[in-house]
Amino acid sequence: TGDVETLSTAGEIPAPPIPTPAEIERVLGDVTDVPEVVAARLRVLASEAREAEVAAARGPRLDADVMVYRESPGGLLIFGQLGFNLPLADLAARERSVVREETALREGEAEEAALAWQREAHRVAHEVEHSAAVAESYAAELVPSLEALLVARERQLTVGETTVLVL
Repeated sequence: TGDVETLSTAGEIPAPPIPTPAEIERVLGDVTDVPEVVAARLRVLASEAREAEVAAARGPRLDADVMVYRESPGGLLIFGQLGFNLPLADLAARERSVVREETALREGEAEEAALAWQREAHRVAHEVEHSAAVAESYAAELVPSLEALLVARERQLTVGETTVLVL
């Protein structure tokens, strides 16, 4: 029986500061700067702009035309035309309804993206809480049990009740 050298770690287990689950949910729950949510909201704005564009294309219209011709030396002809179009029947309702449908879909997608991000924030907070509970359990139960087992093994080796297998 020779000298037994015990290998063990030195110092405390690293314990970096971890935010509480409530803090994690608060920080990650703010969806105002999340790229997926911002992109989805921009798609809603673009769809609303398309509806305004379709409505403007079929709305009241004022046309003004001016033409100038130079005739023989000293002659000048100027023509002007002013037109006003006020649609009473075709207000692009069909085209606008298609764009409104697209806008409603985009709004749903934006809301879904925000909810998905909030679900992920809740899942992350739960995982942090669970990992902290596991680490606490290890520190309170597993590590002391393993240390006691190590002491028992060292005593067995010292008195010759067990051997070390050569690996």
